[in-house]
Amino acid sequence: MPLHGTYEPSTDARVREQVELYERTEGAEGATMRGMPVVVLTCVGARSGNVRKVPLMRVEHDGEYAVVASLGGAPAHPTWYHNLVAHPHVELRDGAHVGDYLARELEGDERDLWWSRSVDAFPDYADYAVATDRVIPVFVLEPFGPGAAPDGVDAAGTVGGDGNDVQVSEDDGDEIESFWQAARGRAGLGKIEVVGGVTVAAGVAPPAWAFGDDPRMADALLGLVLSGTKTATSSARWEYDDEVPLPAVGDLSIVLDGSGHPRALVRVTEVAVVPFDEVTEEFAAAEGEGDRTLESWRKDHEGFFRRALDTVGEPFTTDMPVVTERLELLYPRSAG
Repeated sequence: MPLHGTYEPSTDARVREQVELYERTEGAEGATMRGMPVVVLTCVGARSGNVRKVPLMRVEHDGEYAVVASLGGAPAHPTWYHNLVAHPHVELRDGAHVGDYLARELEGDERDLWWSRSVDAFPDYADYAVATDRVIPVFVLEPFGPGAAPDGVDAAGTVGGDGNDVQVSEDDGDEIESFWQAARGRAGLGKIEVVGGVTVAAGVAPPAWAFGDDPRMADALLGLVLSGTKTATSSARWEYDDEVPLPAVGDLSIVLDGSGHPRALVRVTEVAVVPFDEVTEEFAAAEGEGDRTLESWRKDHEGFFRRALDTVGEPFTTDMPVVTERLELLYPRSAG
């Protein structure tokens, strides 16, 4: 699934020329830096939305790759780090092979493992770590393709009332409860909160759901929320009924990733029901998807709503009612 956007070559001539040579020869030329093999990472700019490409050291294990945001030990993260946080769907070229991947920033033991592999592949990383005060970020790139779900996710499984293909197991329920206990304290919530219009004990976790209707979309849209790019969402009015009430201001939700793991706590700050063709340019930009234009929003959401409405037996029309929500990210705090 190719990334969409205008390709913006690097302003660095060395980077620009190496990428062009590597792609033109499918890695037969331009495939090394300092005698070590490289891959070409393609990502989407966090602010511009343009497609960017950069050669990075090749760190591969069992079909997964790591990319290390070292910038030669500089004090700040490279620009592409922020791109991956905002848009975790990336493409990677390794020689003649090009694939789609989801980028996930690592922590703890998992980061230590991939850091060790990275240093084995390119020993200079160890020197870069000494040269900077920051902890150098490491991402793992996990492959996916059309119709494929991340490990452990049954594409027939659903969670919540959104119709998205994200499965939650009993163990995931325990994980959600643990996440809620950590998130509510760090978000500054009191012992008693209003959730879904009902006063409940803070020990009761709010509803958990994932964005979109497949695991890839769930991960991509979650990444936009975590980066502060996505501050709104929308759904078809017909998806709600007596059993699934409309969202209300103050509602809390736990947002899951494509594998069903809790990643964010959000609160609804504004709700409105408007016709599809009256959604504004400003709201489309707040959803943070695609190129953030109203034209892009209408095209992408028409397809999404058609799929969603098939399940409830309602037709898509350009004047159908749409539920628009503004969201506040409570935990973790946005990196932006």
